[in-house]
Amino acid sequence: MIAEDITITEKFDREIINSSPIGIAYINADGTIVYANSMLLQIMQIPDGNGDNSSMMMLQELLCIIETDNNRSILDHLLAGETFQLEEIEYTSTSGSKKWINLSGNPHFNSDGKVSGATLICSDVTQYKELQAQLRQAQKMEALGAIDKWCCT
Repeated sequence: MIAEDITITEKFDREIINSSPIGIAYINADGTIVYANSMLLQIMQIPDGNGDNSSMMMLQELLCIIETDNNRSILDHLLAGETFQLEEIEYTSTSGSKKWINLSGNPHFNSDGKVSGATLICSDVTQYKELQAQLRQAQKMEALGAIDKWCCT
């Protein structure tokens, strides 16, 4: 593969990541977020820093705060070389609004078997959770109606 092909492939990969409906971040071996697509910032409700590092720093702080089942941060898991999947965790943004998100992370290893970085994937499932709650409420109302009909006839 020639250098021009590699550049085209890297550009294509970046375009895919940037246009993804899923939030994606890359974390280096030191635990620093070196890249996050705009969807991740949108899901986490972090203002885009327009080229400055403020949005990455805010995201970094959030990933240190969000804990898994065993009270370890997401970054702790990734830097220890552990894959994780957190389904439907409640997240409160810096503006105070609540969302439900799914987070998963995969560490990357170098040829020596040491963690060289990690990828974090995030999806917003708030709308899905709200629809589930509405469905449960409708089912309860339907059940109450059926009981009322049965009792009163």
